This record gives sequence, structure tokens and C-alpha cells, in this order.
Amino acid sequence: MIPDEPGAPTVQWLTDDYLIADQLREPDLARVAEAGVQTLINLRPDGEASDQPEAATLEAVARRLGLVYYHIPVAGGRPPETDIQAFGEVRRQGPGLVLGFCGSGTRAAVMWAYDMAPFRPVDELLEACADCGYQLDKLRPRLQRRQPDSTATSAE
Repeated sequence: MIPDEPGAPTVQWLTDDYLIADQLREPDLARVAEAGVQTLINLRPDGEASDQPEAATLEAVARRLGLVYYHIPVAGGRPPETDIQAFGEVRRQGPGLVLGFCGSGTRAAVMWAYDMAPFRPVDELLEACADCGYQLDKLRPRLQRRQPDSTATSAE
């Protein structure tokens, strides 16, 4: 879908309507738009790395290209419930094909898994992420707690 070019981000299909990628830069936005992506979700906080573009810069370029752009900065390995809910709402509302991205793609996979845990079996979520190269087995307990039949409680 998105051509592999030297220095280009790695973009992978996680589902038929959600892709994940590592850090996108301004030139990458035109390529993903041409490939059919309509909505971008930037999960990386500004200033996380010295070489990353600012969210406002990416948003301006995205909007010029006709893309819908959301910035949900998720820091650390345990996103709060409010971030998971915001991500889920945006992912479901975003028109067309949605691409979530961060520094390595891991947060984009993690947020999808947390969001989908109430709707799909945990093993299926972990397998989909593993198929894209993200081993998220350590998230199993928290994903299981998000299952509708879970009786486990947690101080999250």
C-alpha cells in the first residue's frame, strides 16, 4: 500500500481499517494520503525525541492534504483510561482508513489492543499485534481486565 522508501516509516495493516506506523514526518503525510489514509492519530507527546516533528506542524500539513488529524499524546507504558477512551472514539469516528503512529508503532498497537479488549478475545488481539512484530504478552492481565466477563478489579 505505502511504498517502502529509504528512511520512510514502516506502515503495517493491523486490521482492515486501521494501520500502524512509527514516526511520520511531513513528506510521509502525502504518501499516506495518496495511499488512501484519511485519518491520522498521533500518539506521541511533543518533545519525546529531539528529532521528531511537532504535532502542530504535522497537523497543519495533514489538514492541507485533506486529512483528519488527532493528537492524543500518550506517555509511558500504561495509558490512562481517558486516553484509551479518546483513542477509541477517534478511531471509530475517523472517516475512512485510520493510521495511528508513534515513535516505534508500539503505542499505536497497544492503544488498539486496549480499545478492542472489550470486543475481541485477548488471544486474538495479541496475535494480531504479534503478526505486526509487536510482542505485547505482558499486557495480557490488563487486557483481560477489560473483557466484559472479567471479575478482576484493579487500581488503574
